[in-house]
Amino acid sequence: LVKEYIDRTFAVLEEMEQELRKLDNPHGLLTIAAPEFYCTHYLSLIIHSYISHNPKVKLQLFSCDSNDAMKKVATNEADLAIIAGPCDSPIMETLPLGKEDLVLVTTRELYEKYDAKILMETYPFITYKSGSNIQRLVNECLEEYGFTPDNYIECETDETIKRTVLYHTGIALLGSALVEEELRKGTLA
Repeated sequence: LVKEYIDRTFAVLEEMEQELRKLDNPHGLLTIAAPEFYCTHYLSLIIHSYISHNPKVKLQLFSCDSNDAMKKVATNEADLAIIAGPCDSPIMETLPLGKEDLVLVTTRELYEKYDAKILMETYPFITYKSGSNIQRLVNECLEEYGFTPDNYIECETDETIKRTVLYHTGIALLGSALVEEELRKGTLA
């Protein structure tokens, strides 16, 4: 009777050790939610390397705004969110990956034609939709400089804001990485 229980105990221990050894090699599905800019400019660069080191992991990327990315983690639709701005959720653990400057941009033509004060008073401020995570940062920056735009256009994505500015529509506060190439080329100032 004792031998029978000991054999079962050792069998369970062996099964547990096999399962624990699997943890040495990540496997399964890893779902990441992030804004489109992060998906295309950062995640796409590291996916190949990650999959090479972890071939048994299947990756799933959700492109969505930062608020939706946090909601997906909170509802277990995603394992990880990469977001712009702070995460105030008490149920999530956060790790800052870096900081990025917000820069006030417009087209080179408008910048050369008008001074900053006239631009800010005359042209619409192109920004993120109200309540979005990144809009909180934009609002803090605007408050810091004492600027309250009277005329503004709300957009869903970074790319929409950037394109709207590029079509000479107005000014915007955008992450420096998002407009780095346009600033270097001189299409934005």
